[in-house]
Amino acid sequence: MRFGYSITYVSSVPETLACYEKAFGLQTGFLHESELYGEFKTGATTLAFAANKMAQRNGLSVRPNHADERQAG
Repeated sequence: MRFGYSITYVSSVPETLACYEKAFGLQTGFLHESELYGEFKTGATTLAFAANKMAQRNGLSVRPNHADERQAG
C-alpha cells in the first residue's frame, strides 16, 4: 500500500500554507486561484489543505477545530 494524499480542512488555505512554509520550510506547489485549495511540494505523498467550505461543497460533514472548543476527533 502507498499513502499518496492527505487533505486537511482549514479556515484559511493561504494562511495555513504561509504558516507551514515558515515553520517547516515547505514550498507551496499549488494554490488554486479561489484560494480554497492548496498543496505543498512534498514528493510522493501530497500534503494538501482545503477550505472548510470545500468540505461542504463536496458533501462531506466535518466539524472545524476552534481554539476555544474541544478538538474534533
